[in-house]
Amino acid sequence: MNNNTNPNENQISEDALPEIQIEDLNIDYGSATTHEELNLLLNTEKKERFYYITFLGVFLFFYASFMYYELIVRIFTSRDFFHQSILYIPLLSAVPSFLFALICNRKSKKIRTFLQSILSVILVIYYCAQLVIYHIFGFYLSLSAFSLAGQATSYYKEAIQGIIESSPQLLLTFVPLIIFILFHMLRKRMNPREETRGKRHYAMIATFAMYAVLMYSFFLVIINTGDKETFSPYDLYYNTDNIDESVPVFGAISSTSIDIYRNLVGFVPRDEYELSLPTTEISTIPVIDDPTAQPNNQTTQNEQSQEITEPVDSESGENVSEETAQPVYQDHVMNIDFESLSKSETNSDILKLNNYFAALDPTSENDKTGIYEGYNVIYMTCEAFSPYAVDKDLTPTLYKMATSGYLFENFYTTGDWYTSTSDGEYMMSTGLLPMSQKNTFKKTATNYFAFSLPHMLLPLGYQANAFHDNSGTVYGRNLSHPNLGYNFYYDGNGLDVGGWPESDLDMMIQSMPMYENSEPYVAYYMTVSGHLNYTFSGNTQSNKHKDEVSDLPYSEACKAYIACNIELDLAMEYVLNQLKESGQLDHTIIVMVADHYPYGLTDENISEFLGHPVDPDFERYQSTLILYDPGKTEQEIITKQCEAIDVLPTVLNMLGVEYDSRLLAGRDIFDDEPGLVIFPNRSFITDTYSYNHRTKEVNSFSGVEISKEELDQMKKNVDNTFYISSKIAELDYYRVIGLEFYTN
Repeated sequence: MNNNTNPNENQISEDALPEIQIEDLNIDYGSATTHEELNLLLNTEKKERFYYITFLGVFLFFYASFMYYELIVRIFTSRDFFHQSILYIPLLSAVPSFLFALICNRKSKKIRTFLQSILSVILVIYYCAQLVIYHIFGFYLSLSAFSLAGQATSYYKEAIQGIIESSPQLLLTFVPLIIFILFHMLRKRMNPREETRGKRHYAMIATFAMYAVLMYSFFLVIINTGDKETFSPYDLYYNTDNIDESVPVFGAISSTSIDIYRNLVGFVPRDEYELSLPTTEISTIPVIDDPTAQPNNQTTQNEQSQEITEPVDSESGENVSEETAQPVYQDHVMNIDFESLSKSETNSDILKLNNYFAALDPTSENDKTGIYEGYNVIYMTCEAFSPYAVDKDLTPTLYKMATSGYLFENFYTTGDWYTSTSDGEYMMSTGLLPMSQKNTFKKTATNYFAFSLPHMLLPLGYQANAFHDNSGTVYGRNLSHPNLGYNFYYDGNGLDVGGWPESDLDMMIQSMPMYENSEPYVAYYMTVSGHLNYTFSGNTQSNKHKDEVSDLPYSEACKAYIACNIELDLAMEYVLNQLKESGQLDHTIIVMVADHYPYGLTDENISEFLGHPVDPDFERYQSTLILYDPGKTEQEIITKQCEAIDVLPTVLNMLGVEYDSRLLAGRDIFDDEPGLVIFPNRSFITDTYSYNHRTKEVNSFSGVEISKEELDQMKKNVDNTFYISSKIAELDYYRVIGLEFYTN
């Protein structure tokens, strides 16, 4: 046997190399001198190619997942699925997809698979949370919403019910995760080749990074060359911090990314807001370019109102007798020297507010001014109260209070505000719109609210107490309500009320002895008996009154809603009886406003009550304002458009206390100024027309066309109202200008 080997036997001939070269492989095969070396190079190339394909696959998986999830959110939360903003989703999904793929870019297949699994599960949890929160509360998850996490234990039944009702949507969110698991199992069975990194892999990462940047840049070009009005893509991206308006435009994940960025580095709008009076008002009151200048007519108006002590006949110049004289009404202004304040101020935002308020028209006194001076006040925010809770037979006390005396035909609890109940309380208590960040009341719990009822009435000898029949820590009421000037009592702190939701009747029985012998008083209540869920199994008050509504021709939800409000009716019956027994009925007014519409009812449920399909933009939010004077038996119908922020200045005027109407977003309902109802999405209703910001539709009530100039002026007025409300809260403006130490 010949053991000699030819030293050139394993070498590759020059003629053989071209037959095994592959055009798209980036390897120098000329360096291979043996078949073993060539096979090694070929295997290395295949490993690199597989790693290359793996990165591509991970990117495409996340890209498809984001597209899928965003469409699911859009389908189940937005009424404008085919809005042009749907084009932003594929543009904006490239960036998070690349980042997720980069996170998973690891040599070890086990680590890469683990990371991809974790990220997929996180996406399921995130989008499920978005869907459930929106289903229950009507807003989207944001960082500021985490401040509300403390209420989860209080409302766990609602959360469970929300998950059950959202289960079809939630099941859909598992589709990408299931596809990933199945693909991973199949891939494992196929026993793919080992992988390694190479130049092509890094080139792939660079390519997809450029792709993500290109898509994002294209998005920026679109929004920067488009419309720049309020809630436009440009405005939401650069100037307005409102995630509830952002999600339908940019998608959930991109809106959350913007939200995280703004919370980390702070948010400063790109464009400075121009706070100026609409042109219709400029014609009578000049806009001041110099923030340190006092308007020429400001002092004159005040002096004139003080100088006129006797009415004078315009023709004869003689004094007119008191019997024939028309009353002379003064303006609702305080002696605030904005000129001096501005001279010593360096903050541009405060200067801007000083300038605006100094030039703004105040409301005037009227025939309702002071008619309830010295009266006791029971001031109530009623959970999910609505016209559907008012029934002549089932809730006779509420019916009597709502239909005798003042009847406000066009009162609204406007829209889906950012923190539902708490924002409803905030508007009624402060006369301001809430900030777009969640839980304004808690965020401003150290602010000085000069015009709250306690701060207005305590100097006049009033007692001020607030009551709530649930936990006092929900929404931070234990901080905000004492800050308004109330002694605050709640379940576990002065009150002991059981069940869920708790009984408003029990709250009244326990609370009224605390203040009814301390006249005059203001007693504030936040009720809870009308809280969702509207079922007989999950609502203590609905179940208590189940038999009373059993024969109604409605669905269970509608019956349960009326049933739980029977408890509120019994509570108010008790209040009126106690006032009568104590002799206080003839000098006490009761004010009742809903915190929000009953969002525990679907539009189909509300349509049952109405007898026709409800208009979800405006009609859904039409509500009932009860301003009850037991001694006023003659019905007075008020057709003016009004809302919750108008209640405080209206009551202040009727109580005859001094306040400055310029410094509130709301206006006295009985003032001659035209009515205005503002919705959180910047839609609005005036006495003559409505404007739907979502659809851009204008509906004239008289058929007379509304000019573009008039519409633009009112849009500016609405934007101003949001701006001043936000800045007053953000800057603690009332304290800054010294109202804490104001004396007439």
